[in-house]
Order: sequence, then C-alpha cells, then structure tokens
Amino acid sequence: MARMRLNGMQELTRGLDQRARGANRDVQNIIRKHGASMNRRMAKNAPVDTGNLRRSIQLNLTNNGFTATVRPNANYASYVEYGTRYIYPSPYVRPAFYAEQELVIQAFRNMMR
Repeated sequence: MARMRLNGMQELTRGLDQRARGANRDVQNIIRKHGASMNRRMAKNAPVDTGNLRRSIQLNLTNNGFTATVRPNANYASYVEYGTRYIYPSPYVRPAFYAEQELVIQAFRNMMR
C-alpha cells in the first residue's frame, strides 16, 4: 500500500487566506473610490434651483464596504431625472452611473491582472 504525505498545508492555507484578505481590501477600496466619484458626478450634474437636490445626494457603504449606494433623498428627485408632462427631464443620475460604470469595470480588470 502506497502512502502519500503532504507537508506545508498549514502554510499554504495561511498564504491563501492572506491573499484573499488583500483582495477583499482592494475590492472595498475600488467600491469606496468609485462610489465617492459617482457621488461627486451626480452632485455636479444635478440642476440647481435651491440646492436642495444637490445637498440630498448621499453615498452609503454597506455590506462591509462591498456595496456603495449613491442616491438623492429629495422627494422630487425622480421628477427631475425623468421629467413630467410639465417639465423636461434633466438627467443627472444615469449619466453619472454610465460614466462611472466603465471606470469600475476597468479597475476590476486591472486588479485581476
């Protein structure tokens, strides 16, 4: 009967855990950086009458930093974005999202190299 012995499994496991923690930090940094950038883009693109809409835009990081949510909290925000039958739309959320989307994808591609 043949026997096989594996040496260094604990070191291998420890090394893989360290790499995974480093990758998690990299992902969290990308999410935080691009969430803040999207927040700035939305605020810059938001039309200003009283400034309430611009001030209502907030960034929330959840899920241990793996999720960034940027949204306006003004109750009329969707009317400005999509318009009504009385006012033309002034998109500020979608352009910011689409511009930042490409940058996030590129950041993750660079991280995987």
